[in-house]
Amino acid sequence: MGLDDKYKGNEDITGEVVKTTANKRTYFVEELDADKRPFRCNLDVGIQTTTCGARIFGAMKGAADGGLDVPHNEKRFPGYDADAKSFEAEVLKDRIFGNHISEYMSEMKEEDPDEYQRFFAKYIAGGVDSDSIEDMYTEIHAAIRADPSASAKSTYKADKSFKNKAKKTLAQRRIDSDASKAEYLAAMEEDDEDDEDDEELEDLEEAERLPLSLQPPSSSRIVP
Repeated sequence: MGLDDKYKGNEDITGEVVKTTANKRTYFVEELDADKRPFRCNLDVGIQTTTCGARIFGAMKGAADGGLDVPHNEKRFPGYDADAKSFEAEVLKDRIFGNHISEYMSEMKEEDPDEYQRFFAKYIAGGVDSDSIEDMYTEIHAAIRADPSASAKSTYKADKSFKNKAKKTLAQRRIDSDASKAEYLAAMEEDDEDDEDDEELEDLEEAERLPLSLQPPSSSRIVP
């Protein structure tokens, strides 16, 4: 569609929501081309969690920074304060460039070096430490812009031996339900019988503790 040259996206990532208004309509791009409007996309979260800072909003921000026109605001981004109704774009920028990971790496390396070696083993093997996290993400962004096409190779291999269990019929589900109910009712009756036995035992023990004159008459006891 020839939009990749007209809408290159946000090369200077600040964390701010970039948008512009034209003809009483808001476009979520830095500048609007006179000949072609940007490609409009609407975020469909499906069953994903939509709490503040959820990763799906990070994916949406990446799409918007890549040049797509995705309607959104800052209310679900890290850095937004719902009470103060204010947004600190710097907090979102730190997340985009992994500065929160960098801080965590530094803390763990100082407090527990062995756990640091285990937890960040792949980072260390790749020559990435807490000081180079931001540079790594900057290089990744540049590489994606240079060649955004999907990788031809995929390391994923489906496990064809796995088979989903066949769904039960309505009759089978009713049989299982009736069996569960019967088991539950039997357990309830057993508990009631145990409670009655406990009450009788408590009554007998209490009667034995009473003085002889206050004990109830018994056919097996000889009363003078």
